[in-house]
Amino acid sequence: MKPEKLAKWLNETPVEYKDSLIIYETKKARVEPETVLKIAKRFNLYGEVQSERDIYVVCQAKRVLVMYKASGAIYYGDFARLHQPDYRPELPSEKEAEKIAIGYLKQNDWWPETAILDKITVGQFERVEGEKRSRQTVHPNHLSVEVRFSLGQLKTYGPGAKIKVFIGHSGEIIGLFYAAPSLHKYAEYPPLSKANVLEVLTRKLSFPLNKIEIKDVTLAYFSESPVLESRFVQPVFVFTLSAPIKSKRRQKPTALEFVTHPLPATSFSPIVLIEESDSRMEIKQGEPLSLSCKVIGGTKPFKFCWESDLDGQLGDESVLHVNRLSISHRERRITSHTIKVTVTDRYGNQDTHQVAVKVSPRDHRELPPASSTKTVSHTDPDDPYVGVEWCNLYHGSAPNISGTDASAQGFKNHIQSLPGWSSRFDWGNDNAWEEDFKFTSAPGGGTDPFWADNVHFAFFAGHGSSGSFWFGSTVDDHEQRAQDSRWGDGILNWVVLHACQTMRANFEWDVWCDAFKGLHQMFGFHTNTEGSNPPLGARFAFWMSFRILPWMDGFDMQTAWRLACTECFDSSMEYASIYAGQSGTDTHNDHLPGYGHVSADPTTPTYWVYSKGTC
Repeated sequence: MKPEKLAKWLNETPVEYKDSLIIYETKKARVEPETVLKIAKRFNLYGEVQSERDIYVVCQAKRVLVMYKASGAIYYGDFARLHQPDYRPELPSEKEAEKIAIGYLKQNDWWPETAILDKITVGQFERVEGEKRSRQTVHPNHLSVEVRFSLGQLKTYGPGAKIKVFIGHSGEIIGLFYAAPSLHKYAEYPPLSKANVLEVLTRKLSFPLNKIEIKDVTLAYFSESPVLESRFVQPVFVFTLSAPIKSKRRQKPTALEFVTHPLPATSFSPIVLIEESDSRMEIKQGEPLSLSCKVIGGTKPFKFCWESDLDGQLGDESVLHVNRLSISHRERRITSHTIKVTVTDRYGNQDTHQVAVKVSPRDHRELPPASSTKTVSHTDPDDPYVGVEWCNLYHGSAPNISGTDASAQGFKNHIQSLPGWSSRFDWGNDNAWEEDFKFTSAPGGGTDPFWADNVHFAFFAGHGSSGSFWFGSTVDDHEQRAQDSRWGDGILNWVVLHACQTMRANFEWDVWCDAFKGLHQMFGFHTNTEGSNPPLGARFAFWMSFRILPWMDGFDMQTAWRLACTECFDSSMEYASIYAGQSGTDTHNDHLPGYGHVSADPTTPTYWVYSKGTC
C-alpha cells in the first residue's frame, strides 16, 4: 500500500466490505493423553505423556511434541537440528520444499480445504567476528513452508490459525507447528462504521492522525493463541502505521513503525474507550477522581474492572469514582498512575484502555526524600534478580500502544515466583527512564549500574526501531540507542526487547555488538510486533521454567523464546536473538538459572551470532 496519512484514509477511502460479516465459532477440542500418543507416533516419538497447566508434552532426547489442551494445536521440533547453529544442512529448493510440505500435510490428513500457501522463508544464522567485526557469514538452518486459511474472501490472521512445516537436510521434516481450528458459522454482525473506526483510533492512539502514515491495512479473520480456549474467530482490522518521534541525539525525527492490536471490524466484540483520555489528567492529593468509559459493540451484560499500576483495583462499574489516590513518584519526581479499564462481555470478549493520572501533593514537603538505597549490588548468581520497564502511554511524543504492561509484568511475575528469584524494579510509563539502560559516561549520562545492569534478566516492552528502543518519559531522552548500551560489566546476562524492529537482519543488528560486555544474549524482533494474549513475557518465562520431568533441565532460552513467539503472534512477524561468545563459552545453550546450564560470561567476545524466524 502506498503510504498515506491515516486521517486522509479514514475520511476518503471507502471501507469495502459487505453489510454484514460472519462470526465463526470454533469446535471445542477434546485432547486426552491417548490423543497425544497417537500424534507422537506419527513422528516416531515414544515416551510418557507429561501434563502441565495448558499443555501435554512428549519428549525423546532432543525431539519434543507439545499439544495444547485448549485447541488441539501441536508443535513438534527436533531441537538437535532445528535452530541449532552447528547444523549445516543441504536444503532443497523452495519449489521442492513446497511440494514436500504439502505432500506431507496431505498424507497425514493435515491439509484443510481452506488451506492456502502463504510463503516460504529461510531460517538462518548470521555471524560476525574478526577485527572490527569485518568477517560476516550466513548459515541457512531450514526452510519454513507456511500456510494460513481462507474464510470467504478473507485470510486468517493470528497465532491460532497457521501451519508451519520446517524442512531440513535433503527435505527431511524437522519440525511442525499446526493450528487449524474447526469452524462453523455462528452469526452475522454489521461492520464497524468508519465513524467508529475514527473515534477508536483517535482515542487509542492519542496522537494527531494527520501525522500518522498508513503502511498497510489488513481485513482478516483473527484467531487467538492456541494456548487459550478461544470460542470465536472474527474479522478484524490490522493497521501497520508509522509516526515521527524526536530524540535529543538526532537532528531529524525517527519514523516509528508499529502494528495496532487487531481492531474488531464488527460490533460483535466490545471496544472500550475512556471518555477523559484526550489529555493527561492531574489532580491534587485528596481530591476525588471520576472517570467514565464508553463501550462500542459487544453483548451485554458487561463486566468492568478499573486498576491502577500503583494502587491496584479501584472499581468495577462503568464509571469510576475514587476519593483518594496515592502520589506516584520516583526519586522525588512526581509521576503518573497508569489507570486501566478492562471490559468483558457476555461471551468473554475483552478490551482495555489506559490513561495517565498525575496526583500532585498539596505541599512538596509531603514527598519522601530520594531513596538512599540506590546501590550497586553484585550478587551471587544463585540469588538472581529480574527487572522490567514498559511504556504504552507516550504523552503525544508517539502514538500510544497496548499490551506492553501485561508482557513485562507477566514476565516479572512468573520469574519472581520461582525459587531464589527476586524482582528489583518494575517501572512503567512515567517511571520508565531511558537512563536506566544507559552506561554512566554515555552522552547525557546513564544509571545502568543501579538498574538494568543491576539485575540478571532485564525486560523492556514499548516502541522500537532498528538499533533503538523508545520511552515516553523525558527525564533524559526518549531514545535508548545501541551505541549507549554497555551491558554485562555489572550482573546483567540477558535482555528482552519486546519492541518493533530493534534487531533487524542482514547485519543491521550488529550495532548491538558493543553492548555485550559480559552480556550473554538479547531477544527481540526483526519485524514489527504487538501486544498479545497470553502476554509474550509470561509465556517466555513459562517455557524457560518448564521441566518435562523434575530431574530434567528446562528448555534453553533460545527454544523458549521461539516457542513463546510462535504461540503469541501471527507468522507475518519475525522474532530475533543475538548471542555473544569467546573461547570457553557456549551462551547459546543458556538456561534460566536453576533450570539448567548457564555459560561463563563472554567479557571480551570475539564473535556474535544472530538468528531470526517467523512467529
